[in-house]
Amino acid sequence: MDYPKPLLLRYPYYLDPHVLNSLKGGLAVLISESNQLVIQGSVFTSDNPLPVGEEGTIWPSRFHAELYLKKDLQEFQVWQKEQKRLKEQQQTQLRVQKAQARQEASDEFYRRHPIPFAFSIEIKEALSGLSASSWGDGQKRNTVYHIYTQEEVRLGRLYRPKGEFLCSPVKSRSGANWSDSLGKDSHRLDADGIKQVPTCKRCLDILKRFSKTSV
Repeated sequence: MDYPKPLLLRYPYYLDPHVLNSLKGGLAVLISESNQLVIQGSVFTSDNPLPVGEEGTIWPSRFHAELYLKKDLQEFQVWQKEQKRLKEQQQTQLRVQKAQARQEASDEFYRRHPIPFAFSIEIKEALSGLSASSWGDGQKRNTVYHIYTQEEVRLGRLYRPKGEFLCSPVKSRSGANWSDSLGKDSHRLDADGIKQVPTCKRCLDILKRFSKTSV
């Protein structure tokens, strides 16, 4: 549905500046004659019949005054609200579908790949994660999620002390604990309450070695 088209009215030969100013914010009018509209003594004429008895709003434009009928504007506003409602409904349905897909993927990952030690899913925090493009919590769209040990880990020749990222025992590569939150939660949940899966390739490669099912 397109925005309503206005009825065009010719300006009087001389337009009182006070009348023009009154039109600039849109002036509500009642159409009482079929071929003209009189506003504060100024006569605006129309080449087409005007709907007598209808209410409207008149606005100034460069070459004509534009008269929008109240009923047309109301009909358009009702249509706009309905379109907004439908769009929000579609967005909600899409978000629910995506959340369900993420939930199924998370459940499937942890079912196929049980991690044989106490862990949490963490990010390697960086000050750049607190930039204008971040989500305000140290994360960004391309944030990588790592497996963080909550107990000492010995898997074959692999050793990680408690409180270390599985992918890197080197402190300089582990990121600083700016938020003082590493290892305090057993599971990282997203906005929909879904358990985050690790996305770090190195963590997954190490986990793959000790998993019966490939990652």
